[in-house]
Amino acid sequence: MLTRREFKTRAVELLKKRETLGAAAGASAGAWIGSSVGVAALGGAVAGTVPLAVLGGGFVLAAMKLKDYKARAEAAERALDDDVNATANRDDA
Repeated sequence: MLTRREFKTRAVELLKKRETLGAAAGASAGAWIGSSVGVAALGGAVAGTVPLAVLGGGFVLAAMKLKDYKARAEAAERALDDDVNATANRDDA
């Protein structure tokens, strides 16, 4: 069982993450746009607030994770190139 202090600490750590803030911003934008949109299907209709909030938050979260993945992949590729170049220069000497 979490104490109040542990819960607050974990919540603050989660809120400091870029992905969390980005997803919240995407969800807020989706909800704002969805508040003036309706979704109708199969003979029923619902306000678009919740569906567009979920889509907006998911889209921003996926985009941020993709950006981080690409940055890590590029850094790994640069490190590999540096290792290959260092090995080639050492063999030439």
